[in-house]
Amino acid sequence: MLLAVVQALVSVGLVGVELAEPPAQPGLRVLPFSNVVHSKGARSALRLYRDRFGWLPLVGPGHVLSPGPYLFLLRAALVLLFLIQIVALWAVLRERRPSLRRWMLGPVISSVVLLAYPPINTDVFFYASVARVANGGGNPYLESPHSFGRTPFDRYSDWQRITAPYGPIWTWVSRLVDGATGTAPFATSLGFKVVASLSILALGLVTARVARRLTGDARLAVVAFVLVAWSPVVLYETAGTAHFDALLMALALAGLLLLTSPGPGRVRLGLLAIAASALCKPVTLPLLGAAALVRLANRADPLRVVVRRWLGDAVAIAGLFAVAFAAYWGGGRLPRALIADYRTLYVFRPLHASPFWFWLMPQLGFTAAWIRSGGTKIAQTSASLLAIGAVAVLAVRTYRLRGPDKPTPSANDLLRAQVSTWAVVMVAEGYLPTNAHAWYMIWGLPLVSLIAVDRGVVTRLLGPAADDVPSGTGATSRWLTWSVLAYFGWTAVNFFVYHTLARG
Repeated sequence: MLLAVVQALVSVGLVGVELAEPPAQPGLRVLPFSNVVHSKGARSALRLYRDRFGWLPLVGPGHVLSPGPYLFLLRAALVLLFLIQIVALWAVLRERRPSLRRWMLGPVISSVVLLAYPPINTDVFFYASVARVANGGGNPYLESPHSFGRTPFDRYSDWQRITAPYGPIWTWVSRLVDGATGTAPFATSLGFKVVASLSILALGLVTARVARRLTGDARLAVVAFVLVAWSPVVLYETAGTAHFDALLMALALAGLLLLTSPGPGRVRLGLLAIAASALCKPVTLPLLGAAALVRLANRADPLRVVVRRWLGDAVAIAGLFAVAFAAYWGGGRLPRALIADYRTLYVFRPLHASPFWFWLMPQLGFTAAWIRSGGTKIAQTSASLLAIGAVAVLAVRTYRLRGPDKPTPSANDLLRAQVSTWAVVMVAEGYLPTNAHAWYMIWGLPLVSLIAVDRGVVTRLLGPAADDVPSGTGATSRWLTWSVLAYFGWTAVNFFVYHTLARG
């Protein structure tokens, strides 16, 4: 498949450019946390990968680009990846019988190529350090890697003095990778990259399954897969930099499929899958509230029955949380430690990692001091109001379905309402709160992609050649089309600026 080969070749070029990255110097002072020029640990990781891949041509200490060519080639590679995805979408809509298996080939090959991409931040080695603490008998939620003792990953990580800020499923996955790869930093980082790469396929496939359920069309399911799995944001931030955000969204969407499927116990199983997502990273916790509202739609259940089932759901979810955290309670000290970590990570951090705040807003005349104070409050308040408002609207709409004069909602009606609400919540969380890194864009991407496919936005924009290409089953509008287009455009700009803006 030609496009898969082209995508893989661009990924090879991207790896080569990053292995030849120059150190920080005039003309190359890029965004904080986005590039190894700012990080002692990540510079060590770059040297580690250069040593391991030194047998490749034009790789090694003697092959370093100057700032100008480096930035030009990096930007060109990222732009090409976006263009390749657009061409892929165009091609899918013009195939008579697009095969999902065949379109999996591009992300699979590119993910394998990106295994050689050096970690441009040190998160993956912090994951390994946390796993070392846990597998060594310590409690990573109460003991930082630095306080626990020396690990082989110390020189590659900038976060050795903090405790684990994520959920226990994230920690257990890290422990499994550490147990399988040992204490070799290169092998361990590759292990994390393999897990992250598999999550790309998982997220793409579950998104395609939801799209197939919504539209009833196999072609549009492939379109949804390409929107997610061929996305440069997903490929780069998952296979390249080894973040687990695709995994947590794959779990959440799998739960959404379950709770809108027929059969006894499916709603509770779906809620548990969404809870498992939140046990990776707590950002998906609001989705649990939205998902639980599905029970209201069954008019055959009196409200007292709905409440009783909600109580059963709460007990099951609480049990899952208790079991997942069982090894880390630390005599009851865990809740306070987690709250402190989450407040530090999501509440008190300045807006220093979102291009909207530290790049665009200063261009409009806003000072850094205002962005750190007023901007932070505006961002957090806006995100909270959007998330709470979206769930509240869903609650009212779902409750009104219980009226005797209302038609019984289909599973697809419930699924479509959930997707729309989830999209508002996850886009708001990914863009507005503090410390919004580029990989946070993965949270809203599959949900907006589902809306784009279901409401016919993709087919409207790319103009299918075949008459049998459906436009989706949901209602569309010019406003919705422009909103979805603006989202994808702004996501591309944010991603591009985050990784390639040079200052000084």
